Amino acid sequence: MTSNELVIDNQKYINYLKLIVSELIVSDLENNETGMYGSLSEMYAAEYAGYDFVMGFDPGLSGGMALLRCRPSEKPLESDSVEIVRGYMLPVVDDCYGLLPLGKSGKKILDVRHMHNVLHDLCEYLPRGKTHFVIERQQEIYTGGYSRGSFTNGFNYGLLVYCIESYLSSESLLGSLVKAERSDWKVKLGVPKDKKLAMKLATRKFGDRFWPKLGNHGVAEAALLALYRYRVMRNVKGKLV
Repeated sequence: MTSNELVIDNQKYINYLKLIVSELIVSDLENNETGMYGSLSEMYAAEYAGYDFVMGFDPGLSGGMALLRCRPSEKPLESDSVEIVRGYMLPVVDDCYGLLPLGKSGKKILDVRHMHNVLHDLCEYLPRGKTHFVIERQQEIYTGGYSRGSFTNGFNYGLLVYCIESYLSSESLLGSLVKAERSDWKVKLGVPKDKKLAMKLATRKFGDRFWPKLGNHGVAEAALLALYRYRVMRNVKGKLV
């Protein structure tokens, strides 16, 4: 093992992640800091009942999330109404709490409190039983030696997953989080590896309102991932053209 590698006990850090998320979310609820991201208003709740919603998450410090509103049609999938209604970069903050105890100074981590606010604001009035969640699977913290960069990525991915699952467990009627393999969903949907080309594909389908610059590629890929999940639910195969 080199000096730049770490040996981490897998279960220890998984429990550590869960504890961090639960404590930060409880603190956030006690301070009543929700309502920051513009909820999908209660006045539209009745209208939303006719749709399925799919929320996609592209993990990483430059990742994003996107919410699609989908109305199935009796005709082929191309006649379905599928549009993006919200898109955000994942909120991150400086690791001033030392949650990455062996990481370098200045590292960024997922802002769990703001992430919980986003979920609350977006999901409060979405129809139960017709709202679905999907994230691109990444390697979480694991036993053995690996680089600091891998540890940081795994730690933040774990924070995001546990944050989403903690919220969904408190809103049991919303649904569960599906994890999609990158090598699977991107190939089946025909998403290029190049970020610029992937954004162009997302723009052809949804426009570029939520990813006006290359730095917002995580939102575009989250939208494509949500679309992939919807197509799987509709049992539709084939790449986007």
